[in-house]
Amino acid sequence: MLEELGAGGTPVLTVYNKIDLSSAAALSLLTGGPDTIRMNAFSERDLDRLREAIEDKLLGDVAQFRIPASRGDLAALAYRVGEVTEQGTDDEFLVLTVRLNPADMEKRGHALEDFRVMN
Repeated sequence: MLEELGAGGTPVLTVYNKIDLSSAAALSLLTGGPDTIRMNAFSERDLDRLREAIEDKLLGDVAQFRIPASRGDLAALAYRVGEVTEQGTDDEFLVLTVRLNPADMEKRGHALEDFRVMN
């Protein structure tokens, strides 16, 4: 259906609601996986999980970059490919923690890859 609407590349999250009203047998029939959430919409904990899953789908992974202070162009790029959640310095480097936007990172973020901190 998404392909027909021209949204084939859109991230998908399958949400099964009303699990509180389902039997164990019915729940076992639901397909699962990393992009599936089973929830009760009246549960704050479940709503928090759903918000987090949506945020992860839309904004992607968190990465840290250690960029030479003289490379303002790369710092600006980091702000364009995601949401900078932390910023600090380490000697002559700017250290940025960024929640990446997958589409923007794929299009423009290649110059940052050499400066990604691997954990």
